[in-house]
Amino acid sequence: MTRYFYLAILMICTGTGLMANDLAINFSAAVDLYNEGKYTESIAKYEAILTTGIVSAELYNNLGLAYHKNGELGKAIVNFNRALRQSSSNEDAKHNLVAARQQVEEQTIEIEDTALVRIWNGVAGSLSANGWGVVFLLFLCFGACSLSFWQIGKTSELKRRGFWGGIVVLSLSILPLIWGFQQRAVELDSGIAIIIKEKVGIREAPNLGSEEIELVFEGNTVQVLTNENNWTKVRLTNGLLGWLPSTMIEKV
Repeated sequence: MTRYFYLAILMICTGTGLMANDLAINFSAAVDLYNEGKYTESIAKYEAILTTGIVSAELYNNLGLAYHKNGELGKAIVNFNRALRQSSSNEDAKHNLVAARQQVEEQTIEIEDTALVRIWNGVAGSLSANGWGVVFLLFLCFGACSLSFWQIGKTSELKRRGFWGGIVVLSLSILPLIWGFQQRAVELDSGIAIIIKEKVGIREAPNLGSEEIELVFEGNTVQVLTNENNWTKVRLTNGLLGWLPSTMIEKV
């Protein structure tokens, strides 16, 4: 029985090693195809890697570059955004996203968030959901340690500081908890999509017979609100609400 157990472990490890080797070969081949100017073939290689469930900021960034070179601006912007969701500090993805957005035609006027909202979202996005989970646990530990001085402190002053210090730290622990849940929601579904067709009309209702109220172009960002059959209700960056065919957008 033990022999079979070790044999099974060996087979699993060997299989994992072979899969990793195949992924490395595909990634290298995708890079080579890109450098040779074979962008469609490079895209296919990168997409094949994604079907295995392997994701990374570098993979999305390279895929975005291939789409960009292939003239698919919308899908390039989608993948640069996905790269930044994996690693918000990825400088290559930041640079490439800025460069791609400069090519977006007739970008709608964006409604800017208030300074407080920008600061709040900036702090929330500075760590991953798991990172905020660790911070939350650290706050709980420090709060519990501080409260312990309330019980074991040898002087009234130490007891007082331990009590109020613990209360303050435990109260502040609600912030990393909130930011963690907020970031987790973003990681699971950003609610943001990119127009991937050259241009599309936003309509009042989810059907081709309704009035067209706005024309948006490839690369523009929209907020996804709801889906109905093959239509998606979106909010534009200028606040306008409308419907467009679901095939015209791709979620980040």
